[in-house]
Amino acid sequence: MHKRLLAPLLILCGFSLVYSQNMEKQIRSLENDFKQFKYRRVIEKGNFLLSDAYTSHNDSLRIYQYMLSSAYAISDTVQAKAIVEHILQTDPRFSLNPKSTSPKIIEFYEYVRKKTLQRQKRNHAQKQQNPKAVLVFPPLKPQFALASVLLPGSGHYLAGFKSKGAVFSSVSALWLTGAVYAVYVTNNKRNAYLAADRGADFNNLYNAYNQAYKTRNFLLIGYGLWNLYCLYDLNKSNTLKVNLTLRQNTLSLNINKSW
Repeated sequence: MHKRLLAPLLILCGFSLVYSQNMEKQIRSLENDFKQFKYRRVIEKGNFLLSDAYTSHNDSLRIYQYMLSSAYAISDTVQAKAIVEHILQTDPRFSLNPKSTSPKIIEFYEYVRKKTLQRQKRNHAQKQQNPKAVLVFPPLKPQFALASVLLPGSGHYLAGFKSKGAVFSSVSALWLTGAVYAVYVTNNKRNAYLAADRGADFNNLYNAYNQAYKTRNFLLIGYGLWNLYCLYDLNKSNTLKVNLTLRQNTLSLNINKSW
């Protein structure tokens, strides 16, 4: 078992070693381009190297430094600022080495870092002062749910949603009346088809029964779906919206019931 695992580990270690050596070679090439004042090439090559998912943390910081110095050298402050922000995302505590970096670049870097940190603190403070509303779904009272099952819309009315309850109840009453009437008609059509004499037109009787049967099923299924929707809407309408606002030593709680 250990011998089987040894071979993949050796291959993986060999691959990591080769990749590290190749990355070191690429960074030295980047340094040579920088020394030859090929600043735009440094930025392009740096972006290419950073796009590699296997580029290490330390290698990324080394590449960013050459890119920052190059962007500053060609007076592209917009790109230089973006590079500083990428450095801070990689390592917020990173500082440039004064032995290998121009004082002007260090001054620019520290200025952008200060502004970035201030903006992050300001955004964090705003989020703390204006938190998002929290939706709480309290359990639906059994009597409301039972009333809604018996006649969709009545649960809304009992829960205090008078207008919606009246509309939903009216629709439910009409729908239920139609479904009951359809059941009655279907039974009559079925009995008429079964009790027909030999001389009767069985095709017409069967077609009449089949049509009534389909209408009855449509109304019953539709009423069932309408019932489910009313239960869902009743539960949703019973939502409590809770807003928590924390400001210094004060905690305010606002509860709004949605209608």
